[in-house]
Amino acid sequence: MIEAVLFDFDGTLMNTDEVVLRSWQHTYEGMGRPVPSDEYIRTTFGEPLIRSMQEEFPDADYKIPLGIYRTFNESRFLEYAKPYPGMVELIDRLREKGILTALVTSRLKRTTYIGLEHFDLVRRFDAILTEDESPSSKPDPGPVYVTLRMLGMDFKESPNGALAPDGTSLKDRVLMIGDSIYDIRCCDNAGIGSMLVTWSEALKITQEGTVNTAVHGNGEEVQPDFILPDADDFEKILAGRM
Repeated sequence: MIEAVLFDFDGTLMNTDEVVLRSWQHTYEGMGRPVPSDEYIRTTFGEPLIRSMQEEFPDADYKIPLGIYRTFNESRFLEYAKPYPGMVELIDRLREKGILTALVTSRLKRTTYIGLEHFDLVRRFDAILTEDESPSSKPDPGPVYVTLRMLGMDFKESPNGALAPDGTSLKDRVLMIGDSIYDIRCCDNAGIGSMLVTWSEALKITQEGTVNTAVHGNGEEVQPDFILPDADDFEKILAGRM
C-alpha cells in the first residue's frame, strides 16, 4: 500500500514552462548568444540548472549566466507560474487518506517558496527538499533518501535502492510523480515507484500493454511505472494500492 507520495515541482506540480523559457531566452540575450528555439530549450527541462549552464556556456564561468537566469526567474516567477489543474486537490485527497506528501525539487529554496507560499502549498507537505538543501541532484537517489528520512520512514540504503528494515523493496510503498527523465531515473536509483505526467512537452510518451516508455529530445529514454494523464486519474491508476 502507498504510504508516501513525492512530487516534483517544475513541470509536475507547477506550470513553470513560460517563466523557464523566458528566463533562458533572457540569459542567452544577456550572454550575447543567439536565442535557440523553444523546443531546444525544453530539452534542458528537469536537468539540474548548473549542469545546463555549464553545457550551454562552456567558455564562460557558469556563475555568470546562472546569475542572469536566476535574477530574471525570481523577479518574474509569479507573473507566469501557477499550479497545474487538479494537482493541489490531489495532494489534499492524499492527505485525507493519511498518505504522507513531500516535495523534492531541483529548484532553489528561495523561488520554490515564493510559489509555495503564494499558492498556500507549504502546509500541504510533510517534507520539502530543495536543491540547495540536498546533498546531490536527481537522478542520484540522494534527494529521495533525504526526503524519506524527513518523513520519518524507516529504511536502509542498498545498491538496489531503499529497502525496508526486513529487506523488502519500498517500490510499492513510496511513489514519486515527475515530468522528466531525471525524475524517473531518480526513482529507479532510489528503488521507489515512478509516475510520469503526460503534460511534459520535453518527452514523447508511448504505452504498449503494461510497458510505458518516455523518450527525451536527446534520444534518452526511461520506463516509468505509471503514466498520469490527468490529476483526477491518480486513484483510478493506483486502484487497490491505496
